[in-house]
Amino acid sequence: EKVEEEGGAEKKGEAARIGALCLRAEAKSAAATVERALRLPLEAQLRRQHFHWKALETQQLVGWHAYLDFETGRHSAAAAAAAAPDAGAAEAAEAQLATARCEELFRRCLVACASYGEFWLRFAHWLSQAREAEGRTLARAELKRGASVFCPSHVRLGLAHALAEEGAGDAEGAAAAFNRLESASLAKAPKGKVPSSALEVSFSRANFERRRLPVQGKKDAADSAAAPRALLAAALARALTAAGGAAGVAGGSSPAPASEPAAARVLAAAAKLAHFELAHGGGAERARAVFDQLLRAPVPTAVVPVAGGPAAGAMGG
Repeated sequence: EKVEEEGGAEKKGEAARIGALCLRAEAKSAAATVERALRLPLEAQLRRQHFHWKALETQQLVGWHAYLDFETGRHSAAAAAAAAPDAGAAEAAEAQLATARCEELFRRCLVACASYGEFWLRFAHWLSQAREAEGRTLARAELKRGASVFCPSHVRLGLAHALAEEGAGDAEGAAAAFNRLESASLAKAPKGKVPSSALEVSFSRANFERRRLPVQGKKDAADSAAAPRALLAAALARALTAAGGAAGVAGGSSPAPASEPAAARVLAAAAKLAHFELAHGGGAERARAVFDQLLRAPVPTAVVPVAGGPAAGAMGG
């Protein structure tokens, strides 16, 4: 009788365990059904999920952004729940699962949208926030991959990559990123034209070159800005000449009247150059001289990118 009672108890215990497992499986199945129903409308918008050189339709780009918004929102909620004081193992597991889902979706997106720098930037930003220890390293690697392989002429992506390399202490890598961006931008522009982003890239490059110089004292700061200043003068001359702000730079030809877009570009460049002088020890007088000189003579008549030469004079030398 005692043996029979023990056998009956074991059977009841086994039945209880099986029942618990069935309930857990049913709960997981129901949760998976809900998750699938939430994602089906988002998946339906992604008709092309492979790489192709042709541009994606605007609707599909919007669909990818919407899907990423959904997953990153779920990830933020799961991470907040896992960080709560009363969080347990279940919340931590859900946060890890949400992180894996987000990363998988980003990588799917970067197959179809590899030619769109905005998605590389978004992925890098998410990695730097979502991954605690290795986030910056992973983000830097993705920025490099996107900027060097898929979107070499994308200005925001290229500048973000250069800044990431500089932030990691790799000055040579940052310089290489700037060189690659400048070369790719000029190669993509129509023959004889300078892209509208040339000045932005040149200003960022000049500030980078200025930051990497060892400087001590205000006078040294002003002097050490000479080489970056010459780079800016050369870039300004190229951009304004391409915009039609001058008839030529040789043979004594006089500048042609500047169009409104060219005049606006001159004004913006003058403000940036004046700010560059203030930021790097040139002083208020030099900044004002640079600003006034550019407004009086929108296009330099000659630019030689050598520190202390005509290029420096074109910028208020």
